[in-house]
Amino acid sequence: MSIKRKRVPWLVLTLVAGVSSAAWPRLAVAQLAPEPGGGAAAKLHPLLLERFTQETEPVKAWVFLADKGVFSQAELDAALAQVAATYDRRAIQRRQMRGLRAARGLPIFDEHDLPVVPEYVDAVVTTGARLHLTSRWLNALSVYVTPDQAEQIAALPFV
Repeated sequence: MSIKRKRVPWLVLTLVAGVSSAAWPRLAVAQLAPEPGGGAAAKLHPLLLERFTQETEPVKAWVFLADKGVFSQAELDAALAQVAATYDRRAIQRRQMRGLRAARGLPIFDEHDLPVVPEYVDAVVTTGARLHLTSRWLNALSVYVTPDQAEQIAALPFV
């Protein structure tokens, strides 16, 4: 039992960090602040760039987005109210019973519950990247990209 507890945090860290291995060929387009004058290429993770040299096909990569598209407290409140209004009633009851936020006396919904901004997804797909999945919790997209597409995506202002 203790072995599983030790492995879980490592697996979560690996998933979030986008570390690559031979059995798990997934790399991240890191959400790093580019150095002054570094341009969009400074946002590309070095392991992703290395992977591009090894593969001829598009590579699966994570694109981490900078925000959820809400820029004021009023917009955030309205977006969270929309989530609460459309959320399944049984899921709300589960969160109220078992959720950490409810146990701490906090609202049961936060910015992690907001969807990824559809315009951001469209802009990434417009580069020619093939969408694999969208993670609301990570505020990220998993896409198949070529080196040119990765540079175009890294140049987007919300990446």
